[in-house]
Amino acid sequence: MADRVFLNLWLPPRAQPTLAPLEAALRALPESRLAPGVRGVRVTPLDWTQPALLEERFAPGLAIAEAIALLREHLHDDYAFEAESAWDVWVPASAPPGSPWQRTPSPVRVALFGPHFESAAAACPREEGDLAIDLGPEALFLAPEQPANVETKRKFQENLAALVAFSNRLAAAVHPDRRRLWSEAEEDFSARITARLQWVQ
Repeated sequence: MADRVFLNLWLPPRAQPTLAPLEAALRALPESRLAPGVRGVRVTPLDWTQPALLEERFAPGLAIAEAIALLREHLHDDYAFEAESAWDVWVPASAPPGSPWQRTPSPVRVALFGPHFESAAAACPREEGDLAIDLGPEALFLAPEQPANVETKRKFQENLAALVAFSNRLAAAVHPDRRRLWSEAEEDFSARITARLQWVQ
């Protein structure tokens, strides 16, 4: 399975449980024209070993306000709340390298953790923080199998620009104490992006 890219945010303390950061993340994400709306929601109580209290998929997607209303029925400070949406990004054809790029909806999963939710009970892409966003596979932002040409650079630069714009819009909405962009490859993701940009000329 391809390594994935995550954005984690540490938020200021909240006096009461709120879904506002989750809603802000969904609204900050550029909505897919090809697969609009929230495509799924999930609520997990206490820790990851527990069965979901709510788990639904939607086709067509729900409006953000409707999805948040569903989740709000289960609002509690030791629950995890997840929503899946999509954004349209450039994706290289799987084979052969150098095939045309396509504008494709790519799933983005947003998870908001209540302050008393126990994430350590099972494997979790959260690492730390209050808001964890699965942005998709590394290939969207590194295009490792594609040739080093102008088209490759232009396409993955557009994807990177969308990522940076999303991160900045979200930060402006939720004012995190800290944020971290990282990859499951356990290497310095920012350094790898910089190296790729320098190589693709």
